[in-house]
Amino acid sequence: MHLNKHKMLEIVRHQLAIDMNCNDQDFIEDGIVFCEASMNENRRLFERQSPYLEIATMGKGVVISADANVLKKVKPLLENKSREDIFVVPFIYGYSLYYIPDSGTVKQLPYPNGLTIHVKEGKEIHELYNIEGFENAIQYDPNHIRPDILVIYVKNGDKIIGMAGASVDSIRCGK
Repeated sequence: MHLNKHKMLEIVRHQLAIDMNCNDQDFIEDGIVFCEASMNENRRLFERQSPYLEIATMGKGVVISADANVLKKVKPLLENKSREDIFVVPFIYGYSLYYIPDSGTVKQLPYPNGLTIHVKEGKEIHELYNIEGFENAIQYDPNHIRPDILVIYVKNGDKIIGMAGASVDSIRCGK
């Protein structure tokens, strides 16, 4: 299945709506939407801290999802702010930017000399748990609630120099 940028954005928007207990349209329309957090079916299986507060935007709308007691406190502080001002309030710290590739402009380039790319799936991944240093890429636990299902790794000669893993919750996206 070929995914263009529009379809990828639609899939991401839909998954975020499930995760944050809102509607897909809330990310498209101007304004701020406050939602009480819920453990919806088909959500990604990320562990939630308590108290829970998550803020996301994909263009115009801002969605703020939180535990009921947190929502009561932050709503009066955020409801009249602009999208930009929400992300710089003093009690919000740490944010991440994510990008979706544009398959119409991405070109395959040759690998630099000496580098090779490899893929492991399923139980083959467990072999990689013996290699230290990639704790942010793979789980290192075959019994984890969100087990790795796919790992792509890069070797320079015989040495693994990079690794990226996808967990089981990744397959839910777009369904």
